Amino acid sequence: MGTIDDVRKVIQDLVAPDLKALSARIDGLEKTVNARFDAVEKTATARFESVDSRFKGVDVKFEQSEKTMNARFDTIETKIQAGSVRLDALAAQMAANHAVLLNALEIDKRLARLEEKANPPQHV
Repeated sequence: MGTIDDVRKVIQDLVAPDLKALSARIDGLEKTVNARFDAVEKTATARFESVDSRFKGVDVKFEQSEKTMNARFDTIETKIQAGSVRLDALAAQMAANHAVLLNALEIDKRLARLEEKANPPQHV
């Protein structure tokens, strides 16, 4: 078994330091990669939070605009309804004035007299 032990010792002497060096390099690379991923994650998180806060600001502005527009539409609707009531009142007043004017001028009787003069009754 002396030869096997000698071969084992030679392999350990030659390969073990290289394996330890490779292991150390891999550990160092893992730390570097993890640090970079952490930095990227922090940057991405900060950017997403910034975008989220901007969207919240836009949402607030849209809500304010919506409230303003609804108030304006309500005001316009109220004014239109008031105008409609006024127009209805004016139409009723005009109809009443028209009837009074026709009665005052007795147009129907005058028209009947004019028609009689234009077409006198014919006696047979």
